[in-house]
Amino acid sequence: MIKGLDISHLNDHIDVPNMPAKGFGFAWFKATQGLTYQDPTFNAYWQSAKAIRGDKFAVGCYHFFDPRVDPIAQAKNFLSRGVDFTLPGVLPPCVDLEDLVGKDEADTAVQNKWVANNWQLALSRLQDFLNYVKTATGRDCIIYTYNNYPKEYFHGHGFPNNGMWLSSLQATCPNRYDTGKQPEFWQYTYRYNNSDLDGDYFTGTQEQLNNLANIKQQKQ
Repeated sequence: MIKGLDISHLNDHIDVPNMPAKGFGFAWFKATQGLTYQDPTFNAYWQSAKAIRGDKFAVGCYHFFDPRVDPIAQAKNFLSRGVDFTLPGVLPPCVDLEDLVGKDEADTAVQNKWVANNWQLALSRLQDFLNYVKTATGRDCIIYTYNNYPKEYFHGHGFPNNGMWLSSLQATCPNRYDTGKQPEFWQYTYRYNNSDLDGDYFTGTQEQLNNLANIKQQKQ
């Protein structure tokens, strides 16, 4: 498996160009959330990664999806960051599908109860987001989630045509709830090397990661 990190404004700053020297093969960056939020660290990280992207290092970006609001407006917010998903070293677009977080515990409970009570609408909106992004980029989104979320909120609805990035803080990589296969990415810790960074693995080979990230193999 190949080691990587996912990073947002909630994490301490990391020197992205030095990541390959530290044994990392990829990084995910938070780009957007909901209708209008744009992560303030994204552009600097994305620009700093250009010097190393496309050799043996891949970068990707994700949108934190809010099922309560317009999915097309969310997709447009995500795509407004200007990422070209066809370039060498760029992973497919990714949508973050997990519990919403409110201003306090009570608000958090209310937001997630809405999703549970309106799950068919929430699922329809997610599908609209996925379809819009695919049409715009030509690539299927990877879905970040944890197995219990779609099982609980979406009554086990599966996404067999989408890659998956599963969060599971356990000793071994879990299989997907919908296909029984390993996910492409596995988030295994929220405290990588005693930091506040999330640690991830790509579960395949370097060649498979290169293929996913549009990196052409160098002729020997």
